[in-house]
Amino acid sequence: MRYLQYVRNKPLISLKYILIYIFLLLFILPTIFINSMSYYNNINMVKQTMNNFADQNLLQTQKSLQLIISTYDYMLYQMYTDRQVIDIIDHINKGENIEENSIALTQALRTFIYGQSYVQAVSVITDNGKIFFFDRLKGYHTENSWLKDSSIPISHIYKQTLSSDKNNIFSTKSGMDFSGKIYYYCHIAHSIVDYKDTKQKKGIVILSINADVLNKTSNANLAFRSFKKNTGFCFIVDQNNNVVSFPKEEFIGKNLLSTNSEDITKACKDFITKNKLMKSDNIDIQILKDEMIGWKLVRVSDNENIMNYINKQYQITALILVIVSILLGLLIFFINKHVFESLNNLIKNMKISETGKVLLKNKRPIIKEIDSIYQNFDNMLQHINMLITRIKYITKQQKDYEIKSLEMQINPHFLYNSLDMINWMSIDAGEYQISDAIHSLAQILRYSITDINMPVTIDKEVVWLERYLHLQQMRFKGVFDYRINISPEARSCLIYKMILQPFVENAILHGFSGQRDHNKIQVEIYLQENKLHISIKDNGRGMPPEVLAKVKDLLKNRQVPLQGRIGLHNVFNRLRLYYEQAVTVTLESQPEDGTLVWLSIPVIRGVER
Repeated sequence: MRYLQYVRNKPLISLKYILIYIFLLLFILPTIFINSMSYYNNINMVKQTMNNFADQNLLQTQKSLQLIISTYDYMLYQMYTDRQVIDIIDHINKGENIEENSIALTQALRTFIYGQSYVQAVSVITDNGKIFFFDRLKGYHTENSWLKDSSIPISHIYKQTLSSDKNNIFSTKSGMDFSGKIYYYCHIAHSIVDYKDTKQKKGIVILSINADVLNKTSNANLAFRSFKKNTGFCFIVDQNNNVVSFPKEEFIGKNLLSTNSEDITKACKDFITKNKLMKSDNIDIQILKDEMIGWKLVRVSDNENIMNYINKQYQITALILVIVSILLGLLIFFINKHVFESLNNLIKNMKISETGKVLLKNKRPIIKEIDSIYQNFDNMLQHINMLITRIKYITKQQKDYEIKSLEMQINPHFLYNSLDMINWMSIDAGEYQISDAIHSLAQILRYSITDINMPVTIDKEVVWLERYLHLQQMRFKGVFDYRINISPEARSCLIYKMILQPFVENAILHGFSGQRDHNKIQVEIYLQENKLHISIKDNGRGMPPEVLAKVKDLLKNRQVPLQGRIGLHNVFNRLRLYYEQAVTVTLESQPEDGTLVWLSIPVIRGVER
């Protein structure tokens, strides 16, 4: 009970707000969530794609760099394995013909680098400490463009190279040509060994390569031409985190760890940011270490443009979604407005109909379902109005019947006693036929005014009908005969009193009026398809078509009784009151060929009251 009381007292929510909440929950919020998730997923996917591209680019750059280094390694190999060079160095180490051998060695070095545009200089340091070189920048061999200004001691280069059987690569250093232009070198050195006696090392040879070749190699697969647009570039650092190659030469030789960061990735990012090499802070750093050379390839990518592009696309998408949401919201608003106006009008009509007033005239809804509700509501109201009219009519009829019944029941005991007295007077006078008629009349009278609206069995109704027919036979002196046939299963069915009498009376009074003898009335009562069927047929004079039409109109019209047909009018009304639409009455008649009345009423079973 408390729960029911709680449910009744619980505040109701308008369907309009429910639809708004559903629109927000099922469209707006999921759209925002999906768009946000899609944005972050696409950002991550783009970043992953760019990282994969950077990794592939670094691998390709590594291969190109290794190819370039191997090319110069081979050139160096040709120098330190050349028999002529080894013999000249032997003579120099022994002090034989120094000037002549120096000139021969310089010419040999010039021959080796001839046509190699990126090889700026080649130097040879002999075992006895003498230095021979050819410098492309200076154009002569009396002064080296890098060796004089080198921050690495010659002794250090010499010892490190002799201690190894492999090529030694030294970081980029600067040099100056005859015009004063600064160049940056990368040095590859190897010991000179006489392979007839591998234990003897004659000295070292150093190949100086223009650092620009490293820069072009590391940025060949990038849009390096767009460096000024800050889209991305590559550079190289050595084992000590010194810059070996960089698009801007002024940064070559700088040490990345000068930014006080031990993390090389963070150090690169700090280096780029500190020197303002990228306009935005949205940069990515990828690093690939070449184990063969020992250098690190660093790729710097500026994601600002792609992020701006993605943000712009999603701003456009968000704007489109907002516009679609607004349009959809307006569409839903106008639909809801029409729907709720129709529903409110329907509710208003319902409230008005409760007072019994005339309904408001409203525009027909354009929505099929609501229009169907309107039509059903109108049909329901029409049906209710018909029922109300019928109830009023039935109530009036019932009052009329009650008044008539009261008028007929003024003093039934006085009437019975009077008929009983006349009956005994007839017996005393020896008028037994009169006594029989009076007795039958008294029984008919008692049956007709006792529980007139209560159903009785077919057997009991037929007994009363036979008494009525017997009395009429006495009245008309045997002018007609009758026969009543009842199927066994129909005898116990219930029927309302005096339903059959008006049809029989109509046949006697109108059908046999002025007719010859041998008039007959035949009554058939039987069950079929859960219906009680009753037929009353006479062989009287029948009815003309116009009279039959009026009687049929009387069957349809409750309020206009046909003159002389009061009994039929009453029985038709009673049938409609008792059985409503479930009763069927059929009339057939032909002049001089009699009349047939056929009734079909629902079967009523039970105990007679």
